[in-house]
Amino acid sequence: MTDTTDAGQATATNVQQAEDDSRPSHGVAEDGRVTWSGRVTFWLAAVGSAVGLGNLWRFPWQCAKWGAGAFIIAYFIALFTLGMPILTQELALGQKHRSGDIEAFGKMNWRLRGVGLASVIGAFGIVSYYMMIIGLSTVYFFESFMVPLPWDEDDVGTASEYWTTILKLSSDITDSGHHDGGIFSWKVWGATMLCWVITFICIRRGVKTASWAVKITMPLPFLLLFILLVKAVTLPGAGDGISRYMDFSNFEELSDSPLWIAAIGQCFFSLSVCMGVMTAFGSYNPISQDVATDEKVISFLDVGASLMSGFVVYCILGFLSHEDPDTDWYALGGPGLVFGAFPVAIAQFKGANFFAIIFYLTLMLLGIDSAFSMVEAVSTVIDDSDFNKYKLQWSRMKISTVICVAGALCSCMYCFDTGFYWLDLVDFYINNYGMVFLGICETGACGWFYSYELIDAKIGKTSSDMYRYGYWTSVLVGSILAFSLSQPEGNEGSVTFTAGMGGDSWIVGFIVSLVGWAITCYLAWYFRSEEAKKLGTGELWWYIMGWENVEVLRGFMNSNGIGKDRWDSNKHTLNGEALMGVHHSTIGIWWGFLIKYWAPTLLTVVLLSEFREKSYNPYEGYPWGYLMVGVIWFSLMVIVVALIAVFPEWMTQKGDPNGVPDPEMDHGPVKSTSVELDQKIELGTPVGQAGAGKQTEGTDEVTSE
Repeated sequence: MTDTTDAGQATATNVQQAEDDSRPSHGVAEDGRVTWSGRVTFWLAAVGSAVGLGNLWRFPWQCAKWGAGAFIIAYFIALFTLGMPILTQELALGQKHRSGDIEAFGKMNWRLRGVGLASVIGAFGIVSYYMMIIGLSTVYFFESFMVPLPWDEDDVGTASEYWTTILKLSSDITDSGHHDGGIFSWKVWGATMLCWVITFICIRRGVKTASWAVKITMPLPFLLLFILLVKAVTLPGAGDGISRYMDFSNFEELSDSPLWIAAIGQCFFSLSVCMGVMTAFGSYNPISQDVATDEKVISFLDVGASLMSGFVVYCILGFLSHEDPDTDWYALGGPGLVFGAFPVAIAQFKGANFFAIIFYLTLMLLGIDSAFSMVEAVSTVIDDSDFNKYKLQWSRMKISTVICVAGALCSCMYCFDTGFYWLDLVDFYINNYGMVFLGICETGACGWFYSYELIDAKIGKTSSDMYRYGYWTSVLVGSILAFSLSQPEGNEGSVTFTAGMGGDSWIVGFIVSLVGWAITCYLAWYFRSEEAKKLGTGELWWYIMGWENVEVLRGFMNSNGIGKDRWDSNKHTLNGEALMGVHHSTIGIWWGFLIKYWAPTLLTVVLLSEFREKSYNPYEGYPWGYLMVGVIWFSLMVIVVALIAVFPEWMTQKGDPNGVPDPEMDHGPVKSTSVELDQKIELGTPVGQAGAGKQTEGTDEVTSE
């Protein structure tokens, strides 16, 4: 694979490029933005971000918790209908708008910058605790060189709990300091700080240094994981483990909403969507790169790593069950898998030190890859902001330094004896609540705001607003009604919602939503503009109920994939759409439906259901006062979205019309950055030369016609 950029086309228009004279010319795009050194490098970085501890630890853990068969089914449904469409959206927005999450959404509508900011807050929260897990893996890696292995005990129970000794883990979250081991693990802290230093080295100059780092940190773990798989499937009892892994008999679990929220959270966590990572990574691609192929490569390598990890884990659990049938090894979850079961199994291998080194080096590299991608996402939005370009004027290295130091300080909290409990809380609220909430916001922004002036122009703003707000009112009213008719019964911690209408309440809510939607459609038709009355029936209803606005982004991607002329001649034709539905370089027409309707609606219902569930059954039985740490992280993400939507002037950019947007004009920035850009850019033409309107020197300002 050759480089996708051309040194002769690099310009000096980008402020950050001018500040960093050492940047190589082959790493700069036509618009002056730094790029990956090649497409394969981007794939390695994106897959490295997607494939991490979420694959090797979290995926098998969820399989064991919910039943492998049910969870895998739910995971694949979430992957194809939620994860992959959102991944596609993020890559396309970053690549098209040449910016991280905040500006990618800010260019849709200046009130949506809070969505990007919330994703960055979530990513920072995740990487702060994620680094401690990598630190624990690092401790095991260095101790794997010791002969004999320090956890090689005759007592299996003691050996499987060695990780709690390293962490000095207390008996529960309320029991800090009530044991002889001390309250702070300096060993884990030192390893965690080392991981932060490695992360800083990898991303200190942005993609310039990340490009060479991923060439080492990504391919090697796959090779090591394959070696472990070969060893695992040859172990006694591996067949029983595979049978447990491939057991698809527990379909009744699919009726539980916690299973679906877990599958969605795992899918988002594993693919690194709704964290700002893929938007940032996509922004460093050439604007004409084929997004559809990128999305498929990243997704399928990620799910392949998850499935491979599951086989490794379950084969080893089968081996342990064969060697020690009195212990229920399959019931182990979370850290008990990689830091409890695996060390016990590896200690019994011939060449135990070799396999221990391989396994924990794999964990380290997978973790570091994902960690520096999240730090890179945070760095990108700061680097792209006007606040940095025109006030702070920090170099990329200084931004990376500040983020890594702040993250390292936050990681210290997780090195205390109760740190792993705090990690569990923050992980649950950010991934199961925060990422789902951001999924609603991101797909809602793209489906219901992006380029919506196209629909306004066809059917009138009154009609389009009537449909938008009417649809979501119907969804919320129907969902709340359904949940209200299903009453709780039982004691806190074991409450079920079988009283009242019980499991049949969803039927009432669904019917009410459909009736509300039908009324909304009628009102949108009734209040259509005079111009809309000239449209044919099919065309009119397409503009009312369809996703013509989302087709703008699909057109950008498919034009890159098969060429603009071929896209224009094939779109919305039976043969053309059939081709684009199966071609690896294009996105099918159903993608718009998934982004506008399926994803935000389903995620809203699932999130409301989870709110109800956890209001009666606190997560893992933790006291409510302790749960507030996780609640605060999630609330912060919600608050910034709401505040910036109400007070968008707090994050005004010079790229907004006239520097300070008109408070009455919510759609101004959209036209200049989506519709007009598509109309006037010939693919491959530098963005700076193909602006839709006037461009002010020293800024990225583009005004509407």
